[in-house]
Amino acid sequence: MPNPQPAETIKLHPDTLDRLSKVSTATVATLLYKRGYQNAYVQGVAPLGTGKPSLVGPAFTLRYIPARPDTDPIEAFREPDHPQRVAVETCPERAVLVMDCRQDATATSAGSILLTRLEMRGAAGVVTGAVRRIRTSLC
Repeated sequence: MPNPQPAETIKLHPDTLDRLSKVSTATVATLLYKRGYQNAYVQGVAPLGTGKPSLVGPAFTLRYIPARPDTDPIEAFREPDHPQRVAVETCPERAVLVMDCRQDATATSAGSILLTRLEMRGAAGVVTGAVRRIRTSLC
């Protein structure tokens, strides 16, 4: 379902992200539930590192579909318009790149080169179900 308005036109109060970083996930989930968002969660998410601040930011989403050998050769990943590269290059600063890998832990959603690029572009972090090789500074 598309957003009712473009994401860049949805303004957050300057204190919103800071305030959200200080409350528990359960509190946020309960408040969303009370506002009618009963399925606003991602199962099985866990931090890769400890002692880091809470991951908070607007979601920037990417959904993977199964690759087909007849239409998705390895060379396709080198193309500048590949959806994975486009997501990394267009993810807004301070946003969280959320990658849906269809709950397939054998799928590779990103590697250290693309995640380092995402970090250098100022993303807040990444949520995914399938990461191989990752820099812990972005997690």
